[in-house]
Amino acid sequence: MSVLEDLVETFRQRPWRTVFTILLIIFWIAVPLISQLYFDMSAVKISFTVTVLYYAGWKLYELQTG
Repeated sequence: MSVLEDLVETFRQRPWRTVFTILLIIFWIAVPLISQLYFDMSAVKISFTVTVLYYAGWKLYELQTG
């Protein structure tokens, strides 16, 4: 079995919230690095923006779910 197949099988066994959280963390780390490397933008500013958007989304989710 390849590493990719092992990874896919691991994701299949986990609840969707765990998979979503892992993907969110990867996104949170990758966006500032990619924006700094390829678009010559400040990673700190992008990281702050992503964090603020994440927080706002979380608060909206909390308001909807009660």
